Formats: sequence, structure tokens, C-alpha cells
Amino acid sequence: MARSLETTMTAGETVLDADGYDVQRARDGDPSAFDRLFSRHFARVYRFAYRMSGDGDLAEDAAQGAFVRTYRALGGLRDGQSFVKYLYRAALNLLKDEARRRSRKPEASIDGLERAGSGAEDPAGSLAARERDAALHRAVLALPEEFRTVVVLHHFEEMDVTEIGRVLGIPEGTVKSRLGRARARLRDQLREWLAG
Repeated sequence: MARSLETTMTAGETVLDADGYDVQRARDGDPSAFDRLFSRHFARVYRFAYRMSGDGDLAEDAAQGAFVRTYRALGGLRDGQSFVKYLYRAALNLLKDEARRRSRKPEASIDGLERAGSGAEDPAGSLAARERDAALHRAVLALPEEFRTVVVLHHFEEMDVTEIGRVLGIPEGTVKSRLGRARARLRDQLREWLAG
């Protein structure tokens, strides 16, 4: 019988505690534990990959591939934090590998933006809002990878600076610096939208 997770931690810490428990169970051969990890994290990893690549099919492949790589590495993962870190790094590395395979020209596809969006659309449709969102998406895709990664993890995946540092294996100060420089570039690129 699986032990229950009793905790008085915050919601984020509860997920990490549940991840740690499921990582241990998966290492011990419980296939349903990895299924729970997949269910808990797939949508976030897909959104991350989509926002990094702008390509829905590539994002799905990267997310699935990240889970395959992480599953194979379970024996070396210590806890829920290392699982999440490994998962995001695997997705990022798969995207980098694919970018190397493709031509060096950036492909800033915004097809399928709705699929990665947050949900219901305004039935009347706000053309200005869709244009603004498309401009933001193009501007994020145009950022250099080191800036795009921290922006996507912070603003879209809602990770704090400490979590981003862990996932990317860089100091918090570097995360803050990259966020600041990325925001400055985005402000420059989106000046017309910010003014109006």
C-alpha cells in the first residue's frame, strides 16, 4: 500500500514532495508513479517547448522526448527537484539538437498559438489583443536563446529566479541579469504596443 503524502507545505513544495515520492516509487519499479509524473508535468513542459520553439509539433516531440530521457535517467535522480530540473534540461537540449539539425535561419512560426494558450477565446474576438499577443510571441522567439529561456521559464512557466537557476545550472545573479537584459530588448521591440 502506498503511503499518503501528508504535508503542510505550500502548493509548489507539495508538488515537489509528490514528485520526490513518485520518483522513488518509479525507481522501485512502479509504472503508475511515472504516469503520475507525466500527468503532472507534461502540459508545462509542452508549453515551455512551444514558447521556446514556436512550433507545436516540435514542442510535442521535445516534451515526449524529455520524458523518455528522464525515465532512462531515473536511477540517477535524487528527488522531485532533480526530476523537474532534468526534465526541463532534456526538453531544452532536444530543442537545441533540432535547431542544429535545421538550417541556421530562425523559424518563427506562430501557428498553433491558441493550442498553447490559456483557454477560452473571446467569441467576439479582439483583433488588437490577438495582434499584441502575436507581436509578443514573435518578440520572445527573436530573443537569443539564453534570454528567451529565462523569460519563458519566469513569465510563462512562473518559475522564480532560484528555480530557474537550478534548472539551467546557473547562479541566481545570472538569471536576474538575463531577465533584465531580455526585458529591455522586449521593451524596445514592443515599443508601439506598450505606447498604445
